Amino acid sequence: LTYKELNEKANSLAHYLKKHGIKPNDIIPVLINRSTNLIISMLAIIKCGATYLPISTEYPSERIDYILKNCNAKFLLTTNEHNIINNDLLKIIIIDNFNFSKYNKDNLNIVNKINDNLYIIYTSGSTGNPKGVKISHKNLINFINSFNNTFENISCSDRCLASTNIAFDVSIWEFFISLLNGATLYLYEENTINDIFKYCESIIKNKITLLYIPPNILGEVYSILSKNNTSSINKLLLGVEPIKSITAKNYYSLNPNMKIVNAYGPTETTICATSILLDKKSISNYSIIPIGYPLNNLNLFILDKNLSPVPINVPGELYISGDGVCNGYLNNSELNKKSFVSLPNLNCKRAYKTGDLVKWNADGSISFVGRQDSQIKVNGHRIELGEIESIISQYPNIKKCIVLLNNNKLIAYFSAYIDINLSNLKAFMQVKLPSYFIPNFFVQVDKFKVTSNGKIDRASLAKYKPTSISNYEPPTNETQNELVKIFENILNLPKIGINDNFFDLGGDSLSAIKLQIEAFNKGINLLYKDIFNYPTIKQLSQKISSNENSVKNDNFDYTEIDSLIQKNIIDDSYKNKKVKIQNILLTGATGYLGSHILDSLLKNTRSNIYCLIRAKDNFDGQTRLLNTLNFYFGHKYDRLIFKRIFIIEGDIIDSKLGQTTFFYEELGKNIDCVINCAAIVKHYRNF
Repeated sequence: LTYKELNEKANSLAHYLKKHGIKPNDIIPVLINRSTNLIISMLAIIKCGATYLPISTEYPSERIDYILKNCNAKFLLTTNEHNIINNDLLKIIIIDNFNFSKYNKDNLNIVNKINDNLYIIYTSGSTGNPKGVKISHKNLINFINSFNNTFENISCSDRCLASTNIAFDVSIWEFFISLLNGATLYLYEENTINDIFKYCESIIKNKITLLYIPPNILGEVYSILSKNNTSSINKLLLGVEPIKSITAKNYYSLNPNMKIVNAYGPTETTICATSILLDKKSISNYSIIPIGYPLNNLNLFILDKNLSPVPINVPGELYISGDGVCNGYLNNSELNKKSFVSLPNLNCKRAYKTGDLVKWNADGSISFVGRQDSQIKVNGHRIELGEIESIISQYPNIKKCIVLLNNNKLIAYFSAYIDINLSNLKAFMQVKLPSYFIPNFFVQVDKFKVTSNGKIDRASLAKYKPTSISNYEPPTNETQNELVKIFENILNLPKIGINDNFFDLGGDSLSAIKLQIEAFNKGINLLYKDIFNYPTIKQLSQKISSNENSVKNDNFDYTEIDSLIQKNIIDDSYKNKKVKIQNILLTGATGYLGSHILDSLLKNTRSNIYCLIRAKDNFDGQTRLLNTLNFYFGHKYDRLIFKRIFIIEGDIIDSKLGQTTFFYEELGKNIDCVINCAAIVKHYRNF
């Protein structure tokens, strides 16, 4: 889209919204994947004076439902694909079906005031529910002006890549740093960065000059880009987590004149509150890059427990005031009182109490030290451990739960009245929390040790070390040797055997990316999907060996198969009739065909789908289905588990499908249609 086309479409949608009852300051949630329709919707909402509220399509249904109720939304902008909201109080507008040519394309009159809410971002909350942060027009204008001054010359010649989840405020930086400076905005085609080679290809192919690269893949992206001499990056934003200078310094080999900005800031202070512009020379002054200096029109105070300023190099809590501080939390007066405070001794009427421990450096910059509470950062995400603990504690028979971060891995320790099935516990969490909230390890303890003052002794939990869980079997060839080293390095575990499951040892989608890169650097070609399909070293090495040795057989005799196909004649003598199907039994949903039929049914019908799945390779049926759906379609269907997708663990070849007589008969009474995909569909050859 050109800027003119974008503006006209946004105006058209804004006129429609206004005509259908949208008033200034109304909150309009948007449940749309990163796309031109998302940008049009965002601008249209702003143009008609309302407040933009982005919701990730990968959020589980319970989180989406909570946000929609908490914000008291009356309208929702979404697409046919994600129109799965059952809320009679919401008017749902499907952007796919919108006729832009039908409505006025002229600009609307500006109705907002500078302190009105521009957008709301929901962040992790310690009570078990996320909290909405209200950002004003003034907040964002101040922020963009500050970054224009920092980067100096963002213009129409720049090409910015947007790849951040729309529910995180860095996406706002990607959108507006481009649109407000006339730059070209490229929308990364995947919701999340899983295939890092595809991500880097997008940077190269689209000649991206300006972007934010998440800290957890900074080294891996450089590893790939450094092997290609055509990178056009000249402006790079870093942040969210402490960055090692040696990692960032590598990027100057791609372009010695690259402007690298490291920034920091909670959502409550509009994306970033500090920044530091680095160059090839100055970056060598640091081992860990500072979070920088205050942005324009912000005041930063580093205070002790008595709210007195601390000296240089002494840690204290950071308080932020000025034009970047948000309008507070939505519908949460109690938290507003705790988080937004006055500092009379410093002549400050309103400051945000961050909970972050920082320190002044001698040069006037600030360095991050840690947190005072249970909020953490994992792979770029701010997470309240209390939110995870609250959800786990809701699971039946669990008495107490403590979640800790160890070696960048989330570990959940819990006590319970009975032995807990961990697969069922994970499935329970997956419908309530985003995937990055799910702990890497779960440890059931008999009871928690307490300190002398009656609090849980968290230090004592360190004795529970993650270990390999299979009978140890050593590597038997060079490929397995290399994979063992890579597994141990990435997972930070000793003595991993070739039968140990990568994900049972704490691996996740991010560490799978690192595994793919490490293997690539060792000359081992792995597909990202292979790590999920063959999660042990033995399986991976066999897959690698079969890929290397496979030779297409062009002399295969297809006579027998051809004779079978000739008999495959459809009888079209019957007449079709349209019936209402409420419940469908689907077999083979973990295969390619079955999973795509399930995808089609979810998108094109309102039916409930019962999936008959057998446990396999130490995975229960629900985990197998989620792994398949996540691989092909991302996490967009996680929220439908227990709502429209129901897993029946059994086997099609067993009597009564492996069910009890009672359940089998009850199932038969309710199923309207059976779709059998439990078959091998590779008819001719392996491709």
